[in-house]
Amino acid sequence: MFRSITRKIKRNPLYYRYLADRADLNYINKSRRQPNDFTWRVGPRADCCRVEPGAVQIGHKLYVFGGYVTLGTVSQRVDVLDLQKQQWTETSPLPNGVPQTHAGMSTDGERFIFTVSGQLGANCSPGVKHCFSFDTHNHSWTSLPDLPEARYMPLVHMSGNRLHCLGGTRGDRQSPSADHWRLEVCNGKAVEDSWTKGLPLPEARNHTASCLVGSKLF
Repeated sequence: MFRSITRKIKRNPLYYRYLADRADLNYINKSRRQPNDFTWRVGPRADCCRVEPGAVQIGHKLYVFGGYVTLGTVSQRVDVLDLQKQQWTETSPLPNGVPQTHAGMSTDGERFIFTVSGQLGANCSPGVKHCFSFDTHNHSWTSLPDLPEARYMPLVHMSGNRLHCLGGTRGDRQSPSADHWRLEVCNGKAVEDSWTKGLPLPEARNHTASCLVGSKLF
């Protein structure tokens, strides 16, 4: 009888979630804060309150794009936080066609910021396939080839001279995608006429945290 109950418990996916949660708690309880760990402090207040903006850092500057002001209102603002001077500056706004929310964003780490697909408009507006690059030196925008399909919150990373777009939510706002598309770029402009398919994600994902370390994506 007890073996039968045990087998039923182990067939329940929540059992393995419970084990994973216990392992996480054990790690947290046993870990000790190190001298070089992160600490939190209040930074300079932004001029505009908004949620779900795009944000990318290059050097000591943090660039913030669009976002919701309210559910029914989106912002066209682009603001820059100088992390050394601890000062915000408003720069040229988003041009027509650039999604204000749910876009995938990445950078070459030096000059250009890339925005891929996302939502154009307020509330739960339809997704768009539009892609752009932003030149942080002269604050100008350049159109890139459209993504093959619209995606909400895809993972976007720049590796070498290729822009990679992975996963995200499909146009129905419910179905996660495992698709992987690549686009070669140079100096903020597309070298190819269209995105090409790459190795898909092992599992469809959306709204996922990710990190590119060298040539490895986590």
